[in-house]
Amino acid sequence: MFNTERQSRRTDSELEQRIRRDLAFLFDRYGAVIDSNTVEKYGNSEVLVGVGNLQFQFAKNERDSSSRVVVGPRNGHGIWELLHVALAASTDEDSAKLTCPISYTDDPANMSYIGLSKLASVLEPRFEKLNDAFAPDSYQALRSRTAQLERILHPNSQPS
Repeated sequence: MFNTERQSRRTDSELEQRIRRDLAFLFDRYGAVIDSNTVEKYGNSEVLVGVGNLQFQFAKNERDSSSRVVVGPRNGHGIWELLHVALAASTDEDSAKLTCPISYTDDPANMSYIGLSKLASVLEPRFEKLNDAFAPDSYQALRSRTAQLERILHPNSQPS
């Protein structure tokens, strides 16, 4: 029993530090907060960052050495969206030309590290439009646009 309680309270301080460092503009300018930071069984971790109308989910799977980031409405009434799809839908940019890393598997100790700093360079100039698009009165229109983009970008993953 003690191990279960102890394990459920573990946090991924490395991932949280990375988020705070590489996406500092969210915290400094927009008042972002860490909503939760958990490590599950088998080393899977998740950090939720709330800011404005948005909640970002940063997930890391140690076993598969994979990481990803998605975004959803902060009020919890909606679905997680791939960040590049949500950005394209909120800015009316061509989703085929908007490149946004959804995975950040590179090592921060490596000289070629881009990780979340690349994500920040894409997100920062578009943040306000993305935040506005996730406002409760705008969300349904955003959701329609993201569904259309998903059908275009991932035609084979749609249910028949």
